[in-house]
Amino acid sequence: MVVRESWRVMTADGTPVWITISTRTLGTESNPRLELLTMITEPDATAKDAWRIAWSRRESGPEDKVVGADLLAAVALHESRMIMAMSRSGDHGEEIEILDRPQPGTWRLRWSSAALGCDAR
Repeated sequence: MVVRESWRVMTADGTPVWITISTRTLGTESNPRLELLTMITEPDATAKDAWRIAWSRRESGPEDKVVGADLLAAVALHESRMIMAMSRSGDHGEEIEILDRPQPGTWRLRWSSAALGCDAR
């Protein structure tokens, strides 16, 4: 596993949140495979100096077909609420996803766009 990208952001209540995108490859010559793991982690309130995975997504398949995510923005709102915008590039165009944090330690996919194709007229 290789950490491709990592970001640290702070919520409005001062909680640090880590967003990481990791990759793992299986380099077989005739069928190269790729696994992408996107994770959001926060401190575990029940254990000192421990972290927990608050949200994750695993994508795997042929190396040239796996669609990964990139962080576009992280916005801290009032009372520890936070949202993140993620971009996913695929064969059908760009997709935008919004994740939100309704309470500490909990993240969910709130909204996902249709593919935003590029019109080449």
